[in-house]
Amino acid sequence: MLLLSIIVVWILIWSGGVSPKINDSQEYLNCANNMVQKHVFYAGDLDEALDFRLFSKRTIGYPLHLVFQYSSVALMTITSGGFLLLSFFLGLAILELITQKSLAYKIYVFLFLFNVSALFHVSFILADLALMALVTLGVYVAMIRNIAVVRKINLIAFLWCLGVLLKPVLLPSLVVWPLVFFYYRYRKGKWLPVVLVPVFVVLMVGARNHQKTSQFEYSSISTINLGRYNAKLLIAHIHGYKAAQNYVSHPIFAIPTNKREYKKYASGVKSMAIQTISKDWVGYIKVHSLGVFKMVLDPGRFELFSIQNKSPLEVSLTEVLLAKDWIKLKSYIFEHPAVWVLFLGLFFLSVLKVILFFFSTKQVLNNPAILVVLLYFIGIAGPVGAARFLLPVGVLFLVCCSLGGLRILDFFQKSSKC
Repeated sequence: MLLLSIIVVWILIWSGGVSPKINDSQEYLNCANNMVQKHVFYAGDLDEALDFRLFSKRTIGYPLHLVFQYSSVALMTITSGGFLLLSFFLGLAILELITQKSLAYKIYVFLFLFNVSALFHVSFILADLALMALVTLGVYVAMIRNIAVVRKINLIAFLWCLGVLLKPVLLPSLVVWPLVFFYYRYRKGKWLPVVLVPVFVVLMVGARNHQKTSQFEYSSISTINLGRYNAKLLIAHIHGYKAAQNYVSHPIFAIPTNKREYKKYASGVKSMAIQTISKDWVGYIKVHSLGVFKMVLDPGRFELFSIQNKSPLEVSLTEVLLAKDWIKLKSYIFEHPAVWVLFLGLFFLSVLKVILFFFSTKQVLNNPAILVVLLYFIGIAGPVGAARFLLPVGVLFLVCCSLGGLRILDFFQKSSKC
């Protein structure tokens, strides 16, 4: 714990004690400030032309968290460090439920200390560490044996509500809760009204957004990502970078400044993106798979550059790779050689973690809570492929890597005795 605290302090000193300038962070701060000062939930600057996507792009959980900290960078950093430490100890607790061997704990601590994506997020004004703590806590609750099943379900439903209020990435799993309710009602003869609370939370947020924008949706980020990432990256894969840029330059992507324009934007972008993807499902599966592969191997490129307030590429690394623009990639590598050397070293550590993970498959299959949550977040992450999208299950991934490392070392110890 002492070593982890020293690393966190070092990161804060390196970053100058100031949160890096990240667009997502500014939107969270705008939401918090607008709620306090102007009583409006909006992720942009109300003194500028309205962007109707920003009324629903960010969910209320993290901005509300910022409000209670008076948007103080110092307080936010302390609480982010708290989320990181909580996740760290929850990971140890989960590991203890699976194995009693101290060597596994040592491997876990070592891997955690080099988990750049999580450590650097302490200085970021982002919801990822809070979500990581909630997801890890949810899995721990599911795995402990001395709590009744019904009580576990109620606790997990509560944690799910907190999670979806932090980030909409949990939204597709909403379908689970009605199924749980009807299963217990008609197969077990029990009423579990608490498991329907997540449904009501989503419906209330959707109704609020409909009032503001005329669109019943939980978050506009789903539409934004569908057009500007999922479909765009498929175009880059098929036709190259220029074609992808032309795609998002279509008039339908123009910033909507009123309800009528936003209605047209939402329906138009969804229709256009779905049509693009449906024309080449095989190509999209390749793009999505590449994103998953890159996310697992990414040692924290976004974090390494963001903490220095540098932009790693004018365009995304995924776009450059899909467009096979090796000259552009090479030029940016030579512009930031020191960071890329560090990146390369951490990349090899990421490769090692993937290898360790594959050696833990037996233990993962024996723990369905870990398996289901890992598969969900890895599958839902999409084609962008940044390490931060794995962060909600980052601790669970390291737990699995530790089990894999333990299995390898046990094998060599047994071999040496023979």
